[in-house]
Amino acid sequence: MPNDDFEDFTPDDLRYLNLALRAFPGVADGLRAVVDVAARLRFPVEGADALRAAIDSGGVRLGSQEIPVAQLPQLMPEFYFPIESEEDFVAKVADACARQREPYGPNMPAVTLMEATAERRGDPPRISEAEILRLAGFRPDEDGPASPGAGSPGVGGLTKRGRERR
Repeated sequence: MPNDDFEDFTPDDLRYLNLALRAFPGVADGLRAVVDVAARLRFPVEGADALRAAIDSGGVRLGSQEIPVAQLPQLMPEFYFPIESEEDFVAKVADACARQREPYGPNMPAVTLMEATAERRGDPPRISEAEILRLAGFRPDEDGPASPGAGSPGVGGLTKRGRERR
């Protein structure tokens, strides 16, 4: 979906675009990959097989890495197809990249977390629920185990007045 607020760059902007892309090499690598693949495609691209056939020269270069053609179905699932135009292709590549960055996205390999190294020292303090409520400023009430007392902590900085005792 094109951004209606976007203004195309002109040839006069090329120097600044190159300077900006040096600062964001990941964007430059992605741009080169999209330009390379888009030049090999004929639109509409009906499915993953057609995409693989267009790229069957071994893969797509993304910076120093080569993405093998065999991985394309994982990166561009069937529901992306058909790809109607260059604009549609770029939008779907952007979506695939966003999915790769999701911590538990559908395209991410299993995440290995680092091993826990904290040591447990001693037991937590043994304190009753009534004592926790008392320390938090709550006092016993006839209607329940505790209710906020005058000046007790409240929600969002507000305090609730306790009911008048008879």
